[in-house]
Amino acid sequence: MTSVYVFLMIAAGAAVAAQVAMNAQLRLVTGSGLWATNISFAVTTATGLTALLLGIAAGRAPLPSTAAMAGAPWWVWLGGFGGFAYVFLALLSAHRLGAALVATAGILGQIFASVLIDHYGWLGMPVQRVSAIRIAGLTLVAAGLALIRWR
Repeated sequence: MTSVYVFLMIAAGAAVAAQVAMNAQLRLVTGSGLWATNISFAVTTATGLTALLLGIAAGRAPLPSTAAMAGAPWWVWLGGFGGFAYVFLALLSAHRLGAALVATAGILGQIFASVLIDHYGWLGMPVQRVSAIRIAGLTLVAAGLALIRWR
């Protein structure tokens, strides 16, 4: 089952690469990175709400507990800031860097931060200590970034 999730994340990553290119064009059409970012998030919100309504109709998305939501740490509500920063900065830099470099730089940042989050168990994640293999993986992605950057 793990392989299915890995494949799905590879497909989602491919969709993000297409999103970078589409949002970069949207920025040119609108003349504004902020407009393009917000249009992108409006489409994301509409798609998410549609999926939520379908889930509710199918009985697969029960209403969340208001007590659980009220007792959640303050920082759980801030995840969207990272999404905004990524989409906004990606569409601003895509025409200068190209989709491959934008994606690779973003992935390197994600992996670096994820290794730290896992190692220390930050943000409620289970602890998974840094290992030589994880450092090697991070190093290989950094080498890939260098190779893509300096063709």
